[in-house]
Amino acid sequence: MFDNLSIPNKMAIFVSICTQKGGVGKSTLTAHFATYYAMEAKRNVLVIDADFPQHTLVEIREIELSRLDYDEEKKQRFLDYDRIPYAIESMPVNRVPARLDELSKTDTLVFIDLPGTLNVEGYGEVVSRLDVAILLLETDPASFASTMTTAVGFSQIKSRRHKSGLPLYLLWNKWNSRERASRSQSLQDAANSWATQNDVALHFFSERVPMLVAFKDHRSTLVPYKDLPVRLIAEMNEVLGLKEPMK
Repeated sequence: MFDNLSIPNKMAIFVSICTQKGGVGKSTLTAHFATYYAMEAKRNVLVIDADFPQHTLVEIREIELSRLDYDEEKKQRFLDYDRIPYAIESMPVNRVPARLDELSKTDTLVFIDLPGTLNVEGYGEVVSRLDVAILLLETDPASFASTMTTAVGFSQIKSRRHKSGLPLYLLWNKWNSRERASRSQSLQDAANSWATQNDVALHFFSERVPMLVAFKDHRSTLVPYKDLPVRLIAEMNEVLGLKEPMK
């Protein structure tokens, strides 16, 4: 279904879950995926938190570490994995390209949490180094328009990792199962039409992230969310060109 990555061993994979609209859930999903791959799949993971000024992922990690002092249940769940937590590095966007270049020949899965605007120094240089860009969208027309603005911007940045341009993967987030299917389908058709007209590699995840309070409440940089959809992980593995999780 997807154009799988073909990356040699001992080469980093750079992925960013992006959007120009705040509150869509990019930091939440970044935490879920990074924690799954680090703790459950036992891969080398690094998170770069360049989402100035809030640096949500750094804040989550600090809160969680302090919580271990009094939450024995979470502490035990974390200890059961017998894994050192993955690093979260906080830096401005203009420092990220050089950091990615340092990591390029390491066996590291790197998640980059970017700010909600492309109009930041260094943003284009980060995008040019990505292997995968996952753009979140909702069925709200304004949110969809914002995501497509991001897609247009990304498509105009020359990729260093893909000769034919950076492939864009769209993921429906905060999905309401009661939403009319025709509404999302019409938006999806419009996106595919734009991609065809502009010769952009655009793909939609078939799995949709449900609109659940628990999805945000259980985000963690230490312990994987036990109800992370299996099919979503399977699609993510396909997008990243990964084999079955290493145990």
